[in-house]
Amino acid sequence: MILPTAGSRTFSPSAGLISLLALTAVSGSQALLLPILSAAAASGFLLLMRRFTARSIGLGDVKFAASSGVLLPGIQWLPAFCIASFAALLLFLPLYIGHRIGRRFRVPFGPFIGIGTISAVLLSAAGYMPPGF
Repeated sequence: MILPTAGSRTFSPSAGLISLLALTAVSGSQALLLPILSAAAASGFLLLMRRFTARSIGLGDVKFAASSGVLLPGIQWLPAFCIASFAALLLFLPLYIGHRIGRRFRVPFGPFIGIGTISAVLLSAAGYMPPGF
């Protein structure tokens, strides 16, 4: 699945989150506030990582992190990203040690964000993570 980045220049995801926050404030409904803030925090976290790691994280990963933040309220997205990073490490470390890939190999992180999100949702549903962690 390809998430388009051309539309991001005219209508950025942050502007969408700000408009949703304004809509939540005007309507008085607090039900959407936590998922919106979680989405902003998750995508902001990866956007900061993108800024400080020589753009090694793609904008598609940043957008996917926002959807992960909506599914995982509070800061439950943080364990999801830890699970995602660990899953990527388990897959690509043997390839790196076996010299099948080099240091400049670009790892697609999106599938691992999906794995981490699903794992965190299942762990939360099973009661291993407190709500709103």
